[in-house]
Formats: sequence, structure tokens, C-alpha cells
Amino acid sequence: MGWLWASSDPAQERTSPPPQKGPVNTALNQTERPPPPEPSPATHPAEADLQDLLRSLPSVPSPPTPPPRSKYQTALTSPLPPEPTATSPTDPSSITPITPSLLYPTTISCRAAFDSAFYCQSLGGQFNSVYRSGSLRDCSAHWSAFWFCMRTNRGFLGDEERGKRVREHYWKRDEKYRQGRSSEDVWAARKEVVSKESEEGCFEEDFEAVEKAEAAEMMRRARMRRSLYGGWSDSGG
Repeated sequence: MGWLWASSDPAQERTSPPPQKGPVNTALNQTERPPPPEPSPATHPAEADLQDLLRSLPSVPSPPTPPPRSKYQTALTSPLPPEPTATSPTDPSSITPITPSLLYPTTISCRAAFDSAFYCQSLGGQFNSVYRSGSLRDCSAHWSAFWFCMRTNRGFLGDEERGKRVREHYWKRDEKYRQGRSSEDVWAARKEVVSKESEEGCFEEDFEAVEKAEAAEMMRRARMRRSLYGGWSDSGG
């Protein structure tokens, strides 16, 4: 059992030489080194001359990198889109003739029709009618337009049929009121183009004579007021 307490001599450990690592490390270094590059084969003399010529040429400087542009500069320098060109129809049969019936709208607003009928029947609407025409106004036409809109816009008709009925409604309404008096009762409608001869005589009136006549008329009225009201004049004296 004495081997449990046995120990090596420290002096022997100090004097023992270190293990030799030189050959092992040398072998490892030799295995880790890359193999030397293989010598390139001799190039053709023409290729060698070409390479020498390329080396002698001056190097071309690379173009400078443009600075980054902002969105505003990009929008200014971007090309404008081409303008649309008006194409004239080649087929005369495809041109729709302009008739008075096509000038009427094809849609009607039920909200606007109700507001118009409600305002016509209100106190303010009737007062406006009395002020303008001197009598009360019948609001049945406004309510008829509202109920027509309710019948037409319920979704039972197609877009084409609905537009046709709305256009016919506006046309009948104008035909009803067109039979009354119009501005042509006072002013004659011009039926021909004004000629140059008539244009020359349009503004040849003597305006100075007109102004003198107006001044004389004002003086005459002033004399009449002074004679009626005892010295009262336009200046209040």
C-alpha cells in the first residue's frame, strides 16, 4: 500500500528535457502550406505584343457619378407626356346630329325636386311668387316632377330607357311654358348676320347732343320744383 503515498522526485522533473516538437511542427507546416503555383505556359508572341500595347495606352477615366436628385428635380427634368391629338371621325354616319331633344339632361335628382316643391308650397315661396308675378303660384308641377323622379329611379328601368324618359320629361315641361310670352315679344329675334354696312351706323349718334338734352331736362325739372315748393332746389336750399 505504499504506492498510494509515492510521488515523483521534483529534482528529476526539473532536470528532464522538454519534448522535442521541432520535427512534428515542421511536418505540420509543410502540410499546411499551399502548393506553389504552376508556371504558366509560354504565351504566343502576338498575344504578348497585344498585352504590351494595352499597358502602354493611357487609362480612360471613369465618368463621375452624378449626385442624387430630389423628387422635385426629377419631376422638372422628366419629359412631358405627349398631348392627345384630336382625331376626326372618318365615318360621317357615326356623327350624332345635334337636335334640341339631345340638349336636355338624362338624369333627375329626387332630392332637388322635393326641395323645389316644398319651397314652392312654403310661406317664403308663395311670398316670392306674389312679389314677382303678383299672384300665388300653383306647385302641382313641382310635385309632379318629384313623383316622376320617384317612379323613374326605382331601378325597374335600364339606364338608356331612364335617360330617354327624363329627357322627354324636360322637353314636355319646356314646351308647356314656351307657349306663353317670351322676350321676343319685346325684342325682335335676329335672323341674319349683321352686315358691315349696318355696323358702321350703329354708334354714329351725337352723344354730346344727348348729354345737352339731358342737362336741359334736369334744369327744367329743377325750375318746376322751385316754383311748386317755393325756392326748393336740388341742393336743398
